[in-house]
Amino acid sequence: MSDQKPQTNSDKPDFQLSVSSLLSLVTLIGVSGILFFIAYSEPISAGPFMFSAVAFILTWPIRQHPVAKSLLYAFAFVLLYYIISELRVVLIPFVVSFMIAYLMAPVMEWLRRLKIPSAVAALLVTLIFFGILIFSVILIGPIVGEQAKSLANQWTSIHDFIPNMLNEPEIRKVILGFGIDPNVISYKYTHVFLPAIENSFFNSEGLISSVPMMASIIINTIISLIFLPFLLFYFMRDFEDLVGRFRGLIPDEKLGFAEYHSRKLQRIIATYVRGQLLIALIGAAMCLVPFLIFSVPYALVLAIGFLIFSLIPYVGVMLMLILGVLFSSTSPDFVFHATVIGITFLTVTGVQNFILTPKILGDQVGLHPVFLILSISIFGYFLGALGMLIAIPLTAAINVYFKDWLATKNRQFAERQGIKQ
Repeated sequence: MSDQKPQTNSDKPDFQLSVSSLLSLVTLIGVSGILFFIAYSEPISAGPFMFSAVAFILTWPIRQHPVAKSLLYAFAFVLLYYIISELRVVLIPFVVSFMIAYLMAPVMEWLRRLKIPSAVAALLVTLIFFGILIFSVILIGPIVGEQAKSLANQWTSIHDFIPNMLNEPEIRKVILGFGIDPNVISYKYTHVFLPAIENSFFNSEGLISSVPMMASIIINTIISLIFLPFLLFYFMRDFEDLVGRFRGLIPDEKLGFAEYHSRKLQRIIATYVRGQLLIALIGAAMCLVPFLIFSVPYALVLAIGFLIFSLIPYVGVMLMLILGVLFSSTSPDFVFHATVIGITFLTVTGVQNFILTPKILGDQVGLHPVFLILSISIFGYFLGALGMLIAIPLTAAINVYFKDWLATKNRQFAERQGIKQ
């Protein structure tokens, strides 16, 4: 009996402490909700910085509690997202430089194996990269500029091409035979498709909404071009050191887990990005040759467009087929050139999917085509064109992490079953 009383007395403070902790968390969540409401209804002049500071102060006394830690991580994520969204234009040269350095890492590693100092290797790769870039701009820049200018002058005829074609009696008869109203297609094209394209460039939220915005774009582009070579040099020279510093931010107990997964994700993403760029370049060159042979209008613009949009599997080729038919509408030999464009794009896409991709990428991504299309649709819906570009590598990364997590859970379950037996 005497042994049970101290045990009962020691249980009381624990119970009271848990209730106090629970009340603190409920109060904290309530205050956080109020802060969110104030931030959205009556924005504080200092913006998310003031909001995050207040939230951090309120959370700090119980920072060791798991829920409090989760709230602190959430506040930090919201603040980081705000900073990145506000500084996205400023961060462009840093992101581009890092991506180039990441893609050129094998070249740097090869040069280091040749006993070339990191600074010399980084300078050499930077000079070669920008030399090729400048040479390409000088070589094809004027041609692309002329074709783009001609395309802008022909925009009215391209704009009216589909409605005029749908007014042809033979075409209307064929379309009606499929149970489709040509007037509906014409209306959707004129009042939905084309305005969406034009508004994305010319409305108040577009790229060319005003003279100040145009000036800002030009200034930021010039600044990016000035800083890009220097940033690229330092990123390539100190890439391993920067990765090591980032690794130092990870707690020791999580370091093995993070390194294991980062190596797998790095191998998949790097292989996919480099391989996809090589496949896109080969595909663009394969498109350009028949376009030049058969004098297809805007051949270089179409080839460059295929280079860019073929990075978006399945969706990119459909978009380029539509654009190719519209661009060829300015040609007197419309049917012939449209046929050449359609056959070329479909043939090159087949070569990419069935020959180049298995040879270059193999099964590195490891995703079924159904999941690829689904991921492109989901990321494209939420993030637009950028989402389509990053859909496959991100989905592959999620797939790898999920498989590892599932394997761990299955192993733990098997171990528990073995213990029980």
